[in-house]
Amino acid sequence: MAVKSVNRAIEGIAAGIHSINQFALQASDLPEMSRFLQSFGLRVQQGSNGLLGRVLGSEHIWVQILPGPGKKLLFMSFGCFAEDYEALRRQVADAGARFVDPPLGGDADGFWFLDPDGIPLQVKIAPNLSPSEKRPTASLDVPAGMQGASFRSLVPKVGPSRLAHLALFVTNIDRSLDFYMRTLGLYLADRSADVIAFTYGRHGCDHHLVAMVQSEGGGLHHCSWEVNNIEYVGLIGQQTRDAGFGSHWGIGRHVLGSNWFNYIEAPGGGWWEASFNIDYIPKNMPWPSQDHDVEDSFYLWGPDVPPHFVTYSEAV
Repeated sequence: MAVKSVNRAIEGIAAGIHSINQFALQASDLPEMSRFLQSFGLRVQQGSNGLLGRVLGSEHIWVQILPGPGKKLLFMSFGCFAEDYEALRRQVADAGARFVDPPLGGDADGFWFLDPDGIPLQVKIAPNLSPSEKRPTASLDVPAGMQGASFRSLVPKVGPSRLAHLALFVTNIDRSLDFYMRTLGLYLADRSADVIAFTYGRHGCDHHLVAMVQSEGGGLHHCSWEVNNIEYVGLIGQQTRDAGFGSHWGIGRHVLGSNWFNYIEAPGGGWWEASFNIDYIPKNMPWPSQDHDVEDSFYLWGPDVPPHFVTYSEAV
């Protein structure tokens, strides 16, 4: 099936967010989630409401894990430039979104509103956490006559360098795609029929910042974390297996986004992706947004997909 060109933007939308600032999940077993996050390579701290997750070498809090009866996406927070703030607020109002008070764990900065599936979203003025260019690919080659792989006993614990993107369960992919583009000023990178869509930020961004997966309810399908090289993708997989978290999909390589991946299933459901070398779309550079056949939209190579990989996993 030939791919079809699709519009990457909605006309008249003047402003857009630049990055994801934070997200929050609910989990029923915080000690087990803490153990999982640490095996994934995050630094975990007990906060006033639950767990706080940071990457190594940074004090920024990327994720909160709050107690509750089961896995659930509680909110997403996005950052914008000061000059875009008022225009973004007008866009949200013009889209007919419902403004709300901050949820538990969310701060009072900026403004909060609900997406079409009732997920609270925040927009606030914040530092740009998206990369300004595509990350260089470091070579793992060594000269002839030298050992290339480290001894396993000498490998230090590794972790991700940043949160890369979030993939959402949505109940109506066209409705959610239109909403996120109209309110947050995201652009469409690519989609595959009514199965999945990928959106990116207009200020320079990875191929996708927010992805959308058609499902029976709203929530989080997976969170994706950038790692330093392909070796880290494997090492994080090994760390999580050694800790007893053995439900994985990977290692493989995606088609849309082109990144190498390994997905690890978290306690209680949902997937955490270690990702390397995703496509990058510079500011003001056109991207050939297309509607792809399902076969050409998912992965280039890798193990068979687990049967429950796209099963809706939110607590109801």
